[in-house]
Amino acid sequence: MKSWRTIELLNYIDQQMTDTEASLMKVPDGVKKIIIAGDRYRSHYNEEGILVMGIFDFLLDRTIPHS
Repeated sequence: MKSWRTIELLNYIDQQMTDTEASLMKVPDGVKKIIIAGDRYRSHYNEEGILVMGIFDFLLDRTIPHS
C-alpha cells in the first residue's frame, strides 16, 4: 500500500507533466516537442503528439518512431 506522501508526490509529478504539456501546446506545430522526464517514463508519444522520454532513453539516444 502506498503512503499518502507517495500518492501526494505522484499527484504533484502528474500535475507538473500536465502543466508542461499545456505550455508546449502553445508552441507552433512546426517545432518538435519533447518532454524529458524522470526514469519512471517509457518513451512514447502522447495524444497531442509530444514525445515523452525517460532521462536514460534521452541520454542513450534511444528514440522511437512517430506513429
